[in-house]
This record gives sequence, C-alpha cells and structure tokens, in this order.
Amino acid sequence: MIRSLPITDWPQADQLAWRAAFNPGKSYRRGGSASKLMPVSALNVARRYGYFLTFAKQAKQLKTASNYASLVTPENIERYIVYGRRHWEGSITLYNAITNVHDMHMHLDASGDYLWLREIVADLKAEMSPKIDRPFVTTPQLVQNGTALFQRGVQQFETLAKRECQTQLGTAEVQSAAEIAKEARQWREARMHAAKSVRDGLIITLLSYCPIRARTFIALELGRTIRKVGDSWWLTLKAEDTKTHKPDERMVPEDVAAMLEVYLASARPLLMANTVAPRRRASNPTVQIQSTFATSDPANSQSSPAPVTASGEAMAVPTGPLWISYFGKPLNQLGLGDIIADAGKATLGLHVTPHMFRNAAAATAAHLGPSYANLGSALLQHSSSAMTDHYNKTRTFQGSQAYGRL
Repeated sequence: MIRSLPITDWPQADQLAWRAAFNPGKSYRRGGSASKLMPVSALNVARRYGYFLTFAKQAKQLKTASNYASLVTPENIERYIVYGRRHWEGSITLYNAITNVHDMHMHLDASGDYLWLREIVADLKAEMSPKIDRPFVTTPQLVQNGTALFQRGVQQFETLAKRECQTQLGTAEVQSAAEIAKEARQWREARMHAAKSVRDGLIITLLSYCPIRARTFIALELGRTIRKVGDSWWLTLKAEDTKTHKPDERMVPEDVAAMLEVYLASARPLLMANTVAPRRRASNPTVQIQSTFATSDPANSQSSPAPVTASGEAMAVPTGPLWISYFGKPLNQLGLGDIIADAGKATLGLHVTPHMFRNAAAATAAHLGPSYANLGSALLQHSSSAMTDHYNKTRTFQGSQAYGRL
C-alpha cells in the first residue's frame, strides 16, 4: 500500500504553487487554477500527486530544492509506472495516478510542455480493463443487509435495558468491586457495540434508498442537508453540495425515517460521548478541509416537530454531522467504506463498496421499473442516460441469460 506524502512534506516550491492555485478571483480577474475545485476534488488531486512524491522520496530524488518540473521527467515517470504496477492491481488505478500527475502541471507548472506525458496517459488508457470479479448486488439485498444489522443493534439495546432494570430492582447477583468494574466495562462496550450496529444498519439502508455519492452522503448535516419537515425527513442538497452542481431533494422513506429517529435518540448521543482514543492507522492528511456545521434555522425548527425518544419524550433537534464515528468524531469517507465492506462480507459474503450502491440502484431501476423512463438517471442525478447505462449491468446479465436459453 502506497501512502500519500502530506502537503507539508512536499517540496517548498510545490507547496507555494499549490497554495497559489487556490487564490480566489477578484472582479474581472480570474482566480487560481484550482480556485473552482470542490474540496473533495482538491483532496483527491493532492492525494494522488502525493503518491508520486512518495515514490520520489523512496527513490531518493526528493530534495528541498525539487519542484514539479525537476521531478516529472520521462525517466521518473517510467520508473513510477513500474513502481505502480507492483503496488496496484488494477490498470485503471495506474491510469488515474499518471493522469493526475499530468493534470497537476496546470497547478504547479502551467508553462511547461508535457505533451510526452499526455501520450503516456493515452497509452495507459488503451491498456485499461475493468475488474471482472466485481460482485453483482441489488438494492433489495442491500436493504435487507442494513435492516438486519439495525435490528440487531436495537435488540442489543433492549437486552441491556432489561439487565439494567434487574440491577435497579436488586435482582442481580451481589458482586465484588472488581466484578462491578469489569461488568461496567463490559456494559459500556456492549452499549457502544449496539450503537455502532444501529448506525451501520441505518447507513446501509439509507444509502440503498438514496444512493447519492459517498462524499455527499458522509457530509450530511442535521438541520441543513438532512432535516425534518412536518412529519417527514428530507435530504435537501444545494447546488454546492453535489458533484453535478444541481440541487437535489429526496424524501426519506417512512420506514427509514423511523430508523433515523432511533439512531438520533439512542445511538448518536452515545457515539458523540465516547472519548476513547482511536488506534493509529494509515491516513493521508494531504488536504485539511474544515467543515462548518450550520445551525438550524429558527423559522424552520418551529414548524418541524422534534424527534422523540423511545419513551415518547420530545428530543431536542440536533445539529452538526449526521454520522459519528466510534470515537466521537465525524465519520470520514474511509470509515464509511470500512463499515460497508465489513457488513457486506459478514452478511452477503461479498466485498461491497459505497459506489456499488449506485450500481445496484441503476440495475434495480432498470429491472423492476422498465416502464419508468429515465428512472435510473433521475435516481443517480445523471444528466445523460448513457452515463446511467454505464452503471447498469442488468442488460448484459439478462442478455447472456437469454442467449443461454437459445
């Protein structure tokens, strides 16, 4: 696995050029070359260039006086391709990595001539081939996976509540101080495990019904991009929140809305209160994106009933990030991928990724709703049905079945 070199470790000249690329435009003057990039796009660009710099550092070619022009040479790119083939299985990943190095010249060395690198990119594009072992899943399978995981968490909460009731009534066994401390620790771990199951089940179920892009899904904010209007919950995405720069509004299905309120009342508060330090893991801090979580609009909060707890008591409408990690911090996209992969492997026996929810939505829409024109395109917010066809694999699947019956 290749780790991306953080921006703070880039050559000084590249750091300055990258920072200047984000200068905003003023009046009739154009901004920097990266001034219109969305934060997540800037993150991806910097992360992939960081892979190349990691290679250069390991090859002992990264020096303080280095810059893009001195590092991006035919010899280094040839070595980087060999290096990438050893570390990456897919040809598409290698193509994307080299394409990003080429595109980075617009931000770090716009006056340079990199036609030779463009030709290498074209050669790699001709070599691209998709993975043939990608599993085929449908939306009903994903929904079943999510609801089962959610119900498991709810049952764990109910079991813990019964045990707590027994303790308060004095029906539990008399224990020593050491036993009490051990049980308290186990009790806390069980509650956190239940909260995690509720959260993970809701994530999978909501993403199944509302297959928006992963980076938008993980950034959902209570009171802004997901809110309660009347008796219903809605995803309300503005143009700046979506990749296509088009607003998107979706009502959360009633059953999923009920799951959401359970999560807000029981699981999310526990996750937010957890202060256990996370175990160290590999990360790519190439770009720091500071999210500001908007507070609820008073006018809207007055007309929107607050969620209620399991006992029926009114619960204050929370604000901030919808998804909270096990360690009390906002869940990131890497964590989302781990949650979905672990659940898919445990229940479906498949390695499921967040993007496969969009594939499943396109396939399910084409199979179960063929009479609704452009249903898949609307669901995935595609401007062209041709793009949706790229996601939909049912036509090939059905065609092969029909051919086999001949």
